Amino acid sequence: MRTMHTRRAIGAPILAPLLLLLLASLGGLVGCTRAMTSRARANQGAPTPSATNIPATTEGRLTLDVRQAVGAAATAVALTYTPATGEISVNITLVWKPAWKLDFKQAQAQAMTVCFAAQRALWTSGVALQQVTVTALGQAPDDYDNLITAAYAAATLTSAHASAIVWSASTPFDAWPRYDNTFLRPTYVPDWVYPPPAIQALTPTPSFP
Repeated sequence: MRTMHTRRAIGAPILAPLLLLLLASLGGLVGCTRAMTSRARANQGAPTPSATNIPATTEGRLTLDVRQAVGAAATAVALTYTPATGEISVNITLVWKPAWKLDFKQAQAQAMTVCFAAQRALWTSGVALQQVTVTALGQAPDDYDNLITAAYAAATLTSAHASAIVWSASTPFDAWPRYDNTFLRPTYVPDWVYPPPAIQALTPTPSFP
């Protein structure tokens, strides 16, 4: 009888810490499982980067290409693509700079650069195109000196002439005379000082002043 009481007295202190250690381990496993479950649910609810960054349509992808090509020079890009004819029309609104009011050649250069960047992005996109018209828009006064959004530059390029342009070796200024039709706003002053853009766009491509 003394032997049995002695074994019980010795075993109790040993089993108690082991039991506490086992309970602590089980608690840690439960916490880890909950954390893994929470992360898995969060990952399931968040869309993948590819699903959010890739446009669903060709028009959307081309719009994104132009937006990336013009970068911080533009506040907005509006593109229309007609697959049946392979024609694209793009309107790009430029970021306004006060210096342009006194030195409009800066605005002309920016508009020509944006037209070139958009044309290059579209003709190298891998999409079969027949004609691309890019219009760069900016702030200007109307006949009553109210601020409006007007065309600073416009460039139309067809596939016949686009195939002859080496985009990687060209600049906005040496490519300008190679477009089929162009328009370049000559000054910041109101429209009544010179013919409207719609009329000038029908004239031969002008040289950069």
